[in-house]
Amino acid sequence: LICAVLCINCFILDELQKHLAVTEKLLGDIIPDWAEENSKAFGAVKELEEMAVKIDTDLPRSLALVLDLSHKVCKEAALQNQKVTEDTHSQETVKLWYFDE
Repeated sequence: LICAVLCINCFILDELQKHLAVTEKLLGDIIPDWAEENSKAFGAVKELEEMAVKIDTDLPRSLALVLDLSHKVCKEAALQNQKVTEDTHSQETVKLWYFDE
């Protein structure tokens, strides 16, 4: 009886070893491809992170420049509008707008 149990265990172990060998081969075939893809993905994520940090630091500076330019354009437009308005009215009317005379 013990001999029969040992033979069955040996048979089971042999079958298990065959299945493990097949599994090891399949994993060996798959893992290098995954490792290469993960490496590429990691590089892309790292590049994306660097771009996000750069944009995060550049954005406030760009916004400040846009706001400053907007202020200058509005000021220039107001001055141009003021000049056109003053040129279309008499000097006496313009004096009344700016001076209490």
